[in-house]
Amino acid sequence: DLRSAVLKICRFLEKQLSEEVVDTVVNQATFQNMKTNPQANYHDIIKYEIGTRSDKGHFLRK
Repeated sequence: DLRSAVLKICRFLEKQLSEEVVDTVVNQATFQNMKTNPQANYHDIIKYEIGTRSDKGHFLRK
């Protein structure tokens, strides 16, 4: 459960977040969102910096 994991991290860091902010964090932390977000998806780094031999596959898998 992603929401409970976010709340657990908040408790550990002794930070309180509003429900709206928690909802935003949960939404941004889904695999579906990270696949489409260029800031969270390292496909270009793998392709150009590391020099993979093909375009098959993705960095994030679920």
